Amino acid sequence: MASITLRKALRFKKQIEAALRVSSTPSQIVIDIDDPTALADIAAFLAAEQAKVLEGVEKQVRLSRILSDVRSKIEAANANGVNAILAGIGHIDRQIALFKPIADAKPVQADLIQAKLGRKREASKTSQTQSHGYGHHRQDDGSTLQVSPLTQETISAFKAKLVVLRKEKEALEDRRLALNNRDDLSIEIGEDDLGFLAELEIV
Repeated sequence: MASITLRKALRFKKQIEAALRVSSTPSQIVIDIDDPTALADIAAFLAAEQAKVLEGVEKQVRLSRILSDVRSKIEAANANGVNAILAGIGHIDRQIALFKPIADAKPVQADLIQAKLGRKREASKTSQTQSHGYGHHRQDDGSTLQVSPLTQETISAFKAKLVVLRKEKEALEDRRLALNNRDDLSIEIGEDDLGFLAELEIV
């Protein structure tokens, strides 16, 4: 058995998944009508082609088995601290998503809003007078005004929160990277499987 770091195991997992995605097992083959091997002995030719198909199937099954083994061992290794770090990063990401719209908002300007409200009210009165005259009522009567109620102080506070959260996330990412590279946080994989992956240029 060979011991590999969790980071390398994660790379193996991605490469094996990619190899399985692009692989396929053909149930039919194409024969060149001028192929001398096929013309000489079609039965032997077909038997050889079938052997190639079955070899391909065997490789795919073996890759799938290695992937399952690597995944389960990564999951077990992650239980030694990585999962807790990932949970913390997830909490930070959710807070960032929640706080960013507030930090990006424009600060409230009470005087400007009051002036806009006055203009809206006047426009609404004019609109209502016209609608009564035509015997119908417009759905968009301009009776609402969408504004930010957030002060500059509040926006600045949330900007500061985002700075802190991003630093916390960076620290957690560093811890996760350190765990992934720790010699005592690793998985074991068979030497023969490593050789097989090397043949497929995955290792």
